[in-house]
Amino acid sequence: MGLSRRLALVLAGWVAVASVYFVTPAAAQAQRGASITAPNPGEQTVSDAYLYLLGRVLVIRQEHADLICQMVQTLGRSALHRRA
Repeated sequence: MGLSRRLALVLAGWVAVASVYFVTPAAAQAQRGASITAPNPGEQTVSDAYLYLLGRVLVIRQEHADLICQMVQTLGRSALHRRA
């Protein structure tokens, strides 16, 4: 048996095991044929989610800018503009 065939069998086994142990309740319900419907979010919910995500983006952007500033201070401007 070739190596690729053995790897394929091992991968198929892992997928089978994972599908048994990691099936979510929603996936199990869908497998039984029941439909899954999510309630429509209200305007306030959508607005709150948007503001939360916007805040997260701004925090990550600021952290990125701070890291770049710290790198420039640590390495010095000459190290960043050196030519090879």
